[in-house]
Amino acid sequence: MNVEDAKSAMEQVWSRWGTHIPRELRRYKADDIFRFHSSQSTFDSAFHLTFETTFKKANGLTCPAEAIGAGCGAFVTPTQSHEARLIHIHPRNLTQEFDPMALFSHEYIHFLSHPSFYPAYYKVGGQNPFRVEGATEWLTLESYSSGFDLNALHAQDPAFTNRTTWHLVADSVGRPITYVAEYQKTKAWLQADRNNLKRLLDFVFRGIGTNLGAIHP
Repeated sequence: MNVEDAKSAMEQVWSRWGTHIPRELRRYKADDIFRFHSSQSTFDSAFHLTFETTFKKANGLTCPAEAIGAGCGAFVTPTQSHEARLIHIHPRNLTQEFDPMALFSHEYIHFLSHPSFYPAYYKVGGQNPFRVEGATEWLTLESYSSGFDLNALHAQDPAFTNRTTWHLVADSVGRPITYVAEYQKTKAWLQADRNNLKRLLDFVFRGIGTNLGAIHP
């Protein structure tokens, strides 16, 4: 996986949600915002700073940064300014992702998020990180009209398909869900009121606040 794959993932997001995303964010190119770390040490340095300033407090974590970073495939620096944001890709964990393209798209949606949503709403803590990840995962998976042939995958590895929760894009076609509970709660909230999708999109991409209190574990 490389910057060309990142470009493809970015286009998936713009193709699906572009009418809701401020056009000026188009100027940020994959070559400028994706950092494919070649070493564990450079990734750890970047992750440690983000962990200490945002992730640790928002999620009520007591473990060291290394314990979380070791299993992290990617993250976005939580800056208010898009100009200063970067998408950091782990040198090893990316190759272990079953669906790295969705990972790229997920992180790119974090990058595109209005600062009132990410990082500000995320940093409040409590259930807010849960809501941010759920919304981002749902928007990510809705960006794709194609997926993996689940019957073929099951024939290859029944244990994998049985332990994985899928976002179905068609009969017997799906993409694996990373934030399962978060995704499912977000989906239920969106289905409860047809106006909730616009509310969510306005919050994520334009910073127009809405009450996401119904989305919780």
